[in-house]
Amino acid sequence: MKTLIATAFPVGYALPVMVSAALMSRLILIPVRRFLTGQGCGVNARMRTAEATGIWAMAVAAMLFCLAQAPFTERLHALLMSGFLLQLGVCDAASGWLPRQMTVAFLVAGVLASGITEPPVVILVHAAVTVLISVILLRLLMRNKHQSTCRRLGMGDLWMMTGMVAWLGLPDAVTAMMVALTTFVAWHLAVGTGMRGGGPLGPWLSAGCVLILIHRLYQPLWVM
Repeated sequence: MKTLIATAFPVGYALPVMVSAALMSRLILIPVRRFLTGQGCGVNARMRTAEATGIWAMAVAAMLFCLAQAPFTERLHALLMSGFLLQLGVCDAASGWLPRQMTVAFLVAGVLASGITEPPVVILVHAAVTVLISVILLRLLMRNKHQSTCRRLGMGDLWMMTGMVAWLGLPDAVTAMMVALTTFVAWHLAVGTGMRGGGPLGPWLSAGCVLILIHRLYQPLWVM
């Protein structure tokens, strides 16, 4: 049994591309570290682990994006989205926070970036769906503004999910969310927390998006 995979350039260049992507990922994470330092979060083992994992995971993902024999605009779209996913995933993993400024920037960038790969009609549909979900979130925020912080946890995840809709469209975003939630629950069951301790969902949402992007670029044909 043979597997045929078409690439945009020789595989021998994959390693230099991956190393370059890792170096670029370190630069992308500078604003995250500055934000966490400004919030009083010192550099600790958790932050270093989150950064190292995020850098090399996104380096491999960026290498796969570049190798794909897909239109340049689609690969550029995937690379741009992966930069935001890296920031959000690492910030959530290192601190448990998804800052509003990061998630809103992710959402707005998704609406603008859809112009790279989508026709005007699809862009309008994406924008309309994103605005509708944003209005629902704003109503939730207004309703919960007088409640305690512990009852408002998870709003960052909701804003990130809205941004995923802007970047991927509703069907692919829902698939990415299902993958993220499944792996999130499976991880908790595997480590034996029994879902009692909670945990950051951002890294799993980022991973789900990356898998969808890879599937989009390579479009594998599964033959049973």
